[in-house]
Amino acid sequence: MEPSHFTPHSKFFWIKQTLVRERTLVALLVLSLFLVALHVQAPVVFQILLSAWMAYASIHLIWRTVRAIRLSSNMHLEPGPASDPAERDLVTGLPNFESVESELSIHVRSASSLVGAKIGILLVSIDRLRNISESLGRTTSDEVLRKTARILLEEMRPGNFCARWSSAEFIALFPEITESRLHSLAEKLRSRIQAEFQATKQGSTASIGIAFGDKETIHELIQQADRALENARQSGGNRVEGAASKRVDSSR
Repeated sequence: MEPSHFTPHSKFFWIKQTLVRERTLVALLVLSLFLVALHVQAPVVFQILLSAWMAYASIHLIWRTVRAIRLSSNMHLEPGPASDPAERDLVTGLPNFESVESELSIHVRSASSLVGAKIGILLVSIDRLRNISESLGRTTSDEVLRKTARILLEEMRPGNFCARWSSAEFIALFPEITESRLHSLAEKLRSRIQAEFQATKQGSTASIGIAFGDKETIHELIQQADRALENARQSGGNRVEGAASKRVDSSR
């Protein structure tokens, strides 16, 4: 089966992602341009402040977009012409288990050079995927995998990394992220996956294990995330579990 080529890799994708993440700033900038176009009468001081604000907003958006495009070269999520097909998962198009070790090393090295720089690890497992495959067929379970991979990729930022980890699992690496942001992101992913399949015959959900710590301990962090994921499964699935006893219970 051919891999699904929805991976974000183009400059246009990162321009779109930047505008979406900065949508409040974009909305205010558009409103400012609208006021200027209407030639609204206002004190000189207000006009000066408005012009300064528009200049700041424009420069900020350009800087964020250029930075995203430059950093996106570190993502290695889409198989290019020189990519080894053996290192790609045939169902999702993501890096497969065999390529994870080298890919993780690349992304950890590209993270902050400061000693003790923090990274976050997520292990995402589709609950009861085997049951879906047995009852609805392999084609249906593969579609669940592809849609889950798409959701993961849509939440990736430049410098992040995700891959197919096992038959029902994905791994995601987030260099230089805060612990609170990592937990929020994990819960957002869980919620999005549940919403994606809620009204379908698959009814798929996801369990997520979290680990956060120094980048030098990445292999230990993966083990911690794996234990947290197992706790999430044993607790019924469709939940986020943190390695440091931080638990997020989901409402089903």
